[in-house]
Amino acid sequence: MGLLAHELELQGFRSFTRNHYDRLLELRNLRVFRIQNMVMPVDGADISVIIAAWQHIASLHIPTTSSLPINSLAFLAQNCSHLIDLEVTISTLGLPPFTTTPICAHPLHTLNVAKSGCLWATLHIISWHLDRLFPRLCSLITLKDGDESEWAKVQALLFMFQDARMHTPAQT
Repeated sequence: MGLLAHELELQGFRSFTRNHYDRLLELRNLRVFRIQNMVMPVDGADISVIIAAWQHIASLHIPTTSSLPINSLAFLAQNCSHLIDLEVTISTLGLPPFTTTPICAHPLHTLNVAKSGCLWATLHIISWHLDRLFPRLCSLITLKDGDESEWAKVQALLFMFQDARMHTPAQT
C-alpha cells in the first residue's frame, strides 16, 4: 500500500541515490512533484515506472542527470492525462522527420525543457511533434543555460501551428 501524500518538493540534497528514487515511488497519490537545485537519477526507461506509480500527477518537475529521449514525451502524453505542468531535460536527437500521431486532447499547458539542447535543423520537426502531443501548450520554457533562442523559435512555430488549426474549418 502506498504512502499518502499529494505534494512533494525536494530542494538541494547533496546526493540523491537510486534508493531515494525507489522510496519516492511508494507515494502513490502524488499530484505535484518538484525537484529544485538538484538532479534526479532518471532515464527514459524510468518514465513508465514513474507514471505507473503517480497516475494522477498534474505537475512534474524532474531535472535529470541525463537527457530523456523526446519520445518520452509521447509516452507521457499517452499515459499521463492529468499532467498540466512538466519540467524535464530532453534530447531532440533521433526524432523522426514527421509523425502520423493524431492530435490528442492532452491538457499540458506548460513545458519547461530545462537545459535541453535544440538543433536548429529540426526546429520545425520538434514544433510539429509538440503540437501533435500537446495541442493546448501555452508556454515553452528553457533555463538560461539552455538554447533559449532556439526554443523560442520552436514556441513561435508551435503557436503558428495552433493558430492555423484554430482557423481551419473542421472536415466533415
